Amino acid sequence: MFGIFFKTLLISSLLFLYAGKIMDSEIDISAYDYPLPEKGLIKYFEYTIAIVGTNDIHGGAIPMNLTNPTTKENYLYGGLEYLSTYIQTIKKDWNDRVLWLDSGDQFQGTIENKISNGSILTDFFNLAQVDGSTIGNHEWDFGRDFLDNRLKSANWEYVVGNIYNNQTNLPEELFNTVTHKMFKVGKIKLGVIGMTTVETPITTNGNITNLIFKEYNDIIIEKAKLLRSQGAHAIVLNAHVGLLCPNEDEEKIVLRIRTEKDIQGKCQESGEMYKLLHELPTGTVDLVVSGHAHDGVHHWINKIPVIQNPSGGKFFNIMYVTFDRDFKIKIDRTRIEGPVPVCDKVLKSTHNCLPLDSHNPKGNTTIHNYKFHKTKITADPKVLDIYKEFKDELDKYKKVIAYTNVNLERDFTKENQLGNMAADIIKDVMGGDVSIINNGGFRTTWNIGPITVESVFNMFPFLDTYLVSFDMTGAELKRCLKTIQLGKKSFYATSGVVQDFVESPRSFLDVKFYNNVTIDDKATYKIVTVQFLLYGGDDFGEVLKWYTPRNVQVDRRNLRDIVQMYVEKIKEINEGDFIDPNNPRIHFKK
Repeated sequence: MFGIFFKTLLISSLLFLYAGKIMDSEIDISAYDYPLPEKGLIKYFEYTIAIVGTNDIHGGAIPMNLTNPTTKENYLYGGLEYLSTYIQTIKKDWNDRVLWLDSGDQFQGTIENKISNGSILTDFFNLAQVDGSTIGNHEWDFGRDFLDNRLKSANWEYVVGNIYNNQTNLPEELFNTVTHKMFKVGKIKLGVIGMTTVETPITTNGNITNLIFKEYNDIIIEKAKLLRSQGAHAIVLNAHVGLLCPNEDEEKIVLRIRTEKDIQGKCQESGEMYKLLHELPTGTVDLVVSGHAHDGVHHWINKIPVIQNPSGGKFFNIMYVTFDRDFKIKIDRTRIEGPVPVCDKVLKSTHNCLPLDSHNPKGNTTIHNYKFHKTKITADPKVLDIYKEFKDELDKYKKVIAYTNVNLERDFTKENQLGNMAADIIKDVMGGDVSIINNGGFRTTWNIGPITVESVFNMFPFLDTYLVSFDMTGAELKRCLKTIQLGKKSFYATSGVVQDFVESPRSFLDVKFYNNVTIDDKATYKIVTVQFLLYGGDDFGEVLKWYTPRNVQVDRRNLRDIVQMYVEKIKEINEGDFIDPNNPRIHFKK
């Protein structure tokens, strides 16, 4: 009798310890006081809603496979199957008091987007029930037929008010699209105005010759007045119009609750959204869900809360907006939760899944399952079912062709290995004196570990990116570099030259060839770039105002194929392969 009792007790104890071990392996990444719908007496005085903001998913349906460089554990980074579980969790908390807005660039950037013709993204948004979205510049990359098919298949409406037909000067007639919309979120009426970047003509490969992307201010003012006259309690600007807040890189990826008194540091005043929110009359818009710039933002600009995420669907933000008993918005009570990481596991040291550099591990780098708002985040099987149709085709792109021992990613603030590598490759391929390539041509990160065919495709997904060369005099080359490197989309990666700048405020000082060789103003040099730039993309539009390309030569091979052949040949990329710290290509002087 006692033997059975003690045996049962022992088994129960072991099971309890095992369960405890399992529980210990789960991290609660939201172990702080996060907002929930009001209860008790407070519900008679305040009423809070939640707004989820996503943007720039860029076809990133399927998560990236990463390896922790210190522990060699594998984990998944990104993935719509995890984002779906988050959305369900938030809707469970808030029921009809949550609104999910996406700020555009849903397509372009991954092999699964290409194989599915974008349906893998639309099917996800339909399943997870996004409430509304706007149109990004890269929605046009595959042509009007592609976009029309995506718009027709969406179960929600796109909201965008500044795309006009250049013949009629009226809003372009796009399927399933409105210029503004009223949403009922619990008891609150939210007026939503959609905008897309006026940079679209210089940031898409698509044919948009019949379209005008009008400036924002007058349209926003008009639509805001209309929506308020229809009873809107607050106006949300859902815009594929971005801003950069490049400071505090370490702090801004920490998941927590932020208030107006606990904001990010200074953002770039040249950013489209930053300027817009300072130009609009006070009280025009109350809240902003932003996109396009691929930077993490959880900020108040001119007293207006703004949320924005990096690209790839790997983070999102939640804005909690409180109203008084008369349904007047209380901006001082607005809170932002984020950036919320999207992945299957998180690192114990950071509570997110950002790839670590093996040379700079941050504390305890073990990987753990995790909970958010008391719910374990796992893959949504319904989203996984969407992927099944494309599995066999996707498997063909899993072949490993090389390895990298350093994270390769673009950087708009300084030279970097990825940009230098690509610039070196295209210069050598076409035998140029100087090469120039834009940061916008790099669409993802190659993290430490294997490089696959899929990795190369996702880095260079544009279907018609080929190489061109042209002639410039030395004087023209200097003027060209000064123009673009001080432009909106700088820095541009280069090969063959060393450039000197004053750091702040940025100004261009000088440029020379390697080894301090002077550029002859009257001599002719061969410049290599991608066709997107030569034909007016990004800041090259400013160059073409005074320069007419001469002796243009074309290599019709896709840049992606050229890079793939190169990395297959070298087999391994190591730190310092494309950056010489003693001889930087971009040099800053105080």
